Amino acid sequence: MKQNLQFNFEWLAAANAGDASARAGLAALSITINGRLATELEDLLAKTVRTVARLSAYNLALWLAANWWRLRWEPQRDTMHWKMAHQMGAVGGGYAWPDISFASDGDAVLISGRASPEKTVSLIRYLHAFDETISAAQFEQGIDQLVEAVLERLASFSGTNLVGIDGTLAALWAEVCEERRTPETARWRKLEAQLGYDPGEAPTALIAALHTKAVKLGQGAIEEMACASQSRVIEDLATLQGGQSQAVPATIANYDSLHQQISQLDCFQLSWQRAEQAAALVRTQWGVAAGQPLRNSDLCDLLSLQASAISDTEGATPYPLAAGFRDETAHGSLKVLLTKRRATGRRFELARLVGDDLTNQPTEKLLPATQAKTARQKFQRAFAQELLCPFSELDKFFGSHFASHSTDDDAVEDAASHFQVSPLLVKTTLVNRGRLSRSEMTPSS
Repeated sequence: MKQNLQFNFEWLAAANAGDASARAGLAALSITINGRLATELEDLLAKTVRTVARLSAYNLALWLAANWWRLRWEPQRDTMHWKMAHQMGAVGGGYAWPDISFASDGDAVLISGRASPEKTVSLIRYLHAFDETISAAQFEQGIDQLVEAVLERLASFSGTNLVGIDGTLAALWAEVCEERRTPETARWRKLEAQLGYDPGEAPTALIAALHTKAVKLGQGAIEEMACASQSRVIEDLATLQGGQSQAVPATIANYDSLHQQISQLDCFQLSWQRAEQAAALVRTQWGVAAGQPLRNSDLCDLLSLQASAISDTEGATPYPLAAGFRDETAHGSLKVLLTKRRATGRRFELARLVGDDLTNQPTEKLLPATQAKTARQKFQRAFAQELLCPFSELDKFFGSHFASHSTDDDAVEDAASHFQVSPLLVKTTLVNRGRLSRSEMTPSS
């Protein structure tokens, strides 16, 4: 089914009280994502179930316009500040909004809905829980269509006796559209959003400093670090650059051939789908047979890496995250800075950096492996998982264990030992592929 976000509505007669713009924008509103209805509800007073909610499309459009840059570019965060800009309940206005949130990874938007609790103080109870992903382009299109429709509705009241309609939405939306059309302003607003700031709220000196660093380190690297570090970004960048002397050299076997093949993968796929295909190409080019674990010795040989680089290590790392530093001249040559203590974690970090190196342009000199919920991070993690522990082989390893959609910790430990990955990675893979329920995500002790 085609990915999309649709706001469908029938305008309702303007009420006699309250804000004029909100009254003019009153609608019987339904929201569908990928064809899935998000607004079916039970009206507890009328004792009926209906597919539309009586809400102010004006209030919704105003909230979407005010938060457009953060909705489009800010990754998911567990803070109240994030929720106010990404969860529909923050629209307010005295309406019973559905519990819907929008979380962008830069390439796609996860739209999540949660059903109202059985015992609710509201007279409206939304019935469906869902998680749907759409492309960022489709997300933009859905918002554009809603805001333009509301503006047309407000314009239709010009000269009528419904006084008090102001130009707030029109002015705000015109400003957003102009910013989107202007490349320099768009880069500024994007970086502000990735840092977690509202438009115009980020310190000018901070944005200017990051733009300067982007010239040397790469725009993508700076944006990824902004998503991960937020207010600590300058400090974390300085710490990473100071650790470059501690990084160990590596060279990716068959780099040029792999880079070319991976660049031809379908860019419209989700990041984890492209990552799995890219990892399969790497295993094939490296001659790793189906079912064969990628042992430490083989990984070190293929990357011209010292064995000690991915051995267990002691002591806390002073670095905020793993990173790669690209060689200025040779393709596939980089220095890697790893932060995990255990070999399994260091292998995973290393694999993430290999995937990142194979997919980024030469202008990207810093390759960060962050914990931000971005498309780049999702690609890295999915690539590393599939390179070190291919799902098809993991599935075969467990065989009939999944007949009851459950497995025991001993089996997980055995699989982790076989593929030389962490038990958590094994469980995460099985959960993501529907082999285990999320209730079984507690790491093995």
